[in-house]
Amino acid sequence: MKRVVISDGEPTEVQLVRTGDTVVVSMGERQESFQILKTTADEIQFLSNGVMFRVPYFRSGETLEFLWNGEHQTEEVSSGAPKRSRSGREHSLAAPMPGVVLKIFVSPGAVVTKGMPLLVLEAMKMEHQIVAPYDGTITSIACKEGELVQPGVDLIVVAPEEKK
Repeated sequence: MKRVVISDGEPTEVQLVRTGDTVVVSMGERQESFQILKTTADEIQFLSNGVMFRVPYFRSGETLEFLWNGEHQTEEVSSGAPKRSRSGREHSLAAPMPGVVLKIFVSPGAVVTKGMPLLVLEAMKMEHQIVAPYDGTITSIACKEGELVQPGVDLIVVAPEEKK
């Protein structure tokens, strides 16, 4: 099956070949093999290079939202023309799925570095750490600990560090 995936604004043709529980993904000359362990309505578990991954996701039509490496990703997947895509690398960090804010580690004005934990969101019976997508300064926090948040709602806004 061939698909066009838009990631970081760039269309890429991806070919998926599934044999049993193994999926081979081809992108140009690059090829990756994954063994699917379990798929539910909101999570996929797979094995890649001997490492197990659990990726919670939310699908609406041809839009797939998921957490990967602590970043919220939104991908448009279609068999036709490429569509617009968003990524968790924007200035604001929105809730990737419905959940409860368990812990906030930063406050407005805090200087953060890429990968630094910002908050923990409990969603789909799992804890998801939201991390800084780049070096910068927290300009606002739009949630409180214990608050139920919905997908797409901005939780924290990070102003990127200015290049000198």
